[in-house]
Amino acid sequence: YMISKQEYLSKVRDLLANDSKNKVHAPYLKNGYAGKGTFFLTTGILAVVAGFMSLFMAEEGGLSAILIIYALFAIPVGSMAVYNSGRANKYYEENYKAKAIAILLEERKYSYNRTGYIDRNIFKESQIAGYFERYTGEDLLSINIPNDDGSLSQTYFTMCDVKATKTERDSDGDTRTVTVYDGIFGYITFPKTFKCLLCINSSYRKPGSKFEKVVLEDINFHKEFTIRCSDQIEARYILTPTMMEKLLSLRKSAGRVKITMVDDKLYVGFTSQDLFRLSGLKEGEAIENIFEEIYDQISFILDFIKEIQTNNKIFKM
Repeated sequence: YMISKQEYLSKVRDLLANDSKNKVHAPYLKNGYAGKGTFFLTTGILAVVAGFMSLFMAEEGGLSAILIIYALFAIPVGSMAVYNSGRANKYYEENYKAKAIAILLEERKYSYNRTGYIDRNIFKESQIAGYFERYTGEDLLSINIPNDDGSLSQTYFTMCDVKATKTERDSDGDTRTVTVYDGIFGYITFPKTFKCLLCINSSYRKPGSKFEKVVLEDINFHKEFTIRCSDQIEARYILTPTMMEKLLSLRKSAGRVKITMVDDKLYVGFTSQDLFRLSGLKEGEAIENIFEEIYDQISFILDFIKEIQTNNKIFKM
């Protein structure tokens, strides 16, 4: 069960109603505000560079003066806008993100840590990304997957934002930081080992395992997903019409999706996605709408959990 988006936003609005700081920070979250600040800051810095170049290269300093005057205006304005936008985002993330999630998961057993993340060894074992050296994350959420009768099980769906990077050196000896993975990563550990090793858009490799391509009747699904497995029959039990429909929907809204099911674990990766990101405010929108994307993400997560819970042929706990 999940409350409607209208009821959810109403409850968030009630939380914000008695916060005096809300009126101070809200204007800085409007769509385009941070972008305008970045524009003024960037063009102001460029104006300084161009102004001094013009001063040394031209006989008259008229153009230089205009550029410097613009920079004196643009840099402070842009810097203040970027600062205010960042401060506003930080305020709502620190004070309200956990409360918004609590409204949606009040009927569930869960834990949330805004600064926490999944252990790097679990991420490494998933092979969701290639070789990496540095690993960070945030927004760690773990939700219990109930038994058939609704009672608590020992199985949880755990996810967070992850960023993994490495350092590369070019032929000249210069180094640069390369992002290997930047997106949402999650996993489930089941109380049993699966017969089937299944990979969806995943390049997972396991010594001794033989993979074959899975061919399904859904043409649209095959256009978006490459499927490999070690057991064709079991793979079809997993990829129910409902599961394929939800994965296609997710592909449209969230971009590339990776799934690996191996041994007793199911790994999922949503690249180029940010978990529980605050939405920008359109002109005239109420402040509580910055938490709208959290509703959509929790809704998908609960749907994903429900599909696993009801697919007893494979995921029986």
